[in-house]
Amino acid sequence: MTLFHIKINFFNFVALPVSFGIGVDYAVNFVLRYDQDPSQGALGVLRSTGGAILLCSMTTMLGYTALLGSVNQAIRSLGLLAVLGEIGCLAAAALVLPGYLVWREQAAARRSSMPGDLGSHDAPAE
Repeated sequence: MTLFHIKINFFNFVALPVSFGIGVDYAVNFVLRYDQDPSQGALGVLRSTGGAILLCSMTTMLGYTALLGSVNQAIRSLGLLAVLGEIGCLAAAALVLPGYLVWREQAAARRSSMPGDLGSHDAPAE
C-alpha cells in the first residue's frame, strides 16, 4: 500500500481479509491435492491443479479490475488493493508453495539416500 500511496479506508480495508482468505483457499486446495497423491510430487500437483488455481485467480482479478473504472476513489482503491492481493495470492500458491514443497522433497530424498546413521554426521572427521 505504501508503494502505491494507497491510504487505508473503509472500502479497501475489506480487501485485506478477503485476500488472506483467498490465499489460504488456494494453498489448501493445493496441499489437499498434494496429500491425496504424494507420489506425483509438488510439480505434478502444480501441473494438475495449477490451471484451476490460475483460472480462479484470473476470474477474481477480472472482477476486481472492473472496480478500477469507478468514479469513486475509495472503490478504485479497493479494486487496486484487491488486484494486488490477488497477484500475491497467485504468486504464493503457484510459486512459493510448490517451491517449498519441492525443496522439502529434495531434502527428504537427500536424507534418505545418506548411508549409515543419520546422527553420525555430528561426529568429528578423522
